[in-house]
Amino acid sequence: MLPQRSVQYTKRLQLLHRVKNLICKYREDALKNMNQPDRRKINWDGLLNFIPLGLLFGQRPAVWWAKKNDIDLLLGVYKYGYANYVSIRNAREYCFLELDKAQTYQDFPVADNLTRRLKKLINTIVKIQQNQGEIDFEDEAESEEDEKSWTDTEKKVLFTIVSEYGVPIGQDNKSNWGELKDKVKFQIKDFNKTPAQVEKMVSRLRWNCQEIISDEKLKDEVQGTGTFKISYEMAAKFSKNINLL
Repeated sequence: MLPQRSVQYTKRLQLLHRVKNLICKYREDALKNMNQPDRRKINWDGLLNFIPLGLLFGQRPAVWWAKKNDIDLLLGVYKYGYANYVSIRNAREYCFLELDKAQTYQDFPVADNLTRRLKKLINTIVKIQQNQGEIDFEDEAESEEDEKSWTDTEKKVLFTIVSEYGVPIGQDNKSNWGELKDKVKFQIKDFNKTPAQVEKMVSRLRWNCQEIISDEKLKDEVQGTGTFKISYEMAAKFSKNINLL
């Protein structure tokens, strides 16, 4: 029994050590460009910028879970320790306190799902470090660069199709990204994105919509740049449709 528990405790300590390294590295980088009076005002929004959104979307512990929740989960574990989720949930400095005001998706995930999410985040970070070396929080993830190849018109057409009809399902009962690509191409003749790129963009739009509807502050605002903007109502419709998949 003791050797088995020692293995569990060792894994937990390794996980906490990696969380600490990530937080401290980000803080160190942020403080380099800050004046002394501002050192307590670190903006943590960029903590996971180096992770492509496609890697964050899977296995979320709740349908409303967004990137800011991942960031505050890591910050909470760093401050309150392993699996102290009640303290993290009730901490005034984290976004989870907004659940008390939210009209939808209010249930806080159970501990097992949060631990699973935490492990997924750390495993993803470790793999990125192994492939790329030292993390650079200033670098855009590959998915950010891929998005820049999309025009506002292409994103708008794709968003409208998915909002109205969802993602086509093939005979194997899996999402048919090739058919969805053809639907976009029917409206935009020179559309040249691959099915894989279409899948990535849908994942990104899905993530953006979840972030919008999970934040009550954004209810009366329109998000986006250029001619493609997403309102709260648009995000809710898109999310409701695609979450049925």
